[in-house]
This record gives sequence, C-alpha cells and structure tokens, in this order.
Amino acid sequence: MPVIVETNERGCLVTLQGDAVIRQAAEIKAALVDVLQAHDTIEIDLGQVERADTTTLQLLLAIKRLENKSVRLINHSSAVVHVAGIANLAEQIDLAEPFANASSTGGEHELF
Repeated sequence: MPVIVETNERGCLVTLQGDAVIRQAAEIKAALVDVLQAHDTIEIDLGQVERADTTTLQLLLAIKRLENKSVRLINHSSAVVHVAGIANLAEQIDLAEPFANASSTGGEHELF
C-alpha cells in the first residue's frame, strides 16, 4: 500500500493507493500517525484505493475524531464507497450519498 504524502502552505495531502485492507492497516496507521505528528490539517485522498474493508474505515474514522486535528476524506474510490455503504458509514466518512460517486467499474471490495 503506497502512501504518498505532499505538503503545502495549507496542510498536507495523503494519497492512499492500492489495497487498504486489514493486511495493510498497520502500515497505513503508521504513515498517518507520522503525518499527524507534523501537521494539524490533512486531507486523505482515497481515489486510488482498489480494495477496502471495514478495518481501514475504522482507522480513518478514528483519525477523523482526533482532537485539535482537521482531517478530511476526499475523492472516495468505488471500493471505499461500496464498503462504506454496506457498513452504513457513508455519512461518517464524508459521503453524502453512498453510491452516487461510485463508478460501476471499481476494484474488488471486501467486507470483514
């Protein structure tokens, strides 16, 4: 799971790529903890996530709830939208309409 970090004067953009499932959760968490130690405002781009599960959604929700941090989830891939819809977490991960933004050709979806 490549995690790409870009910074600018407004904050930090973190892009998750590939699989975001339980096997990558520790790697994702470590990368996000490092970013959050250095930045108070981050955006997490989920547009390149090919596979997702509820483990990753739980991690992202925990990070969004941190005090004194501004965390925004953007550009949700169809895999993320699918899992969030099934888990009834669409609103919590910044999706107003769970399946409106998902393309019909998404990656593989997992739900643990």
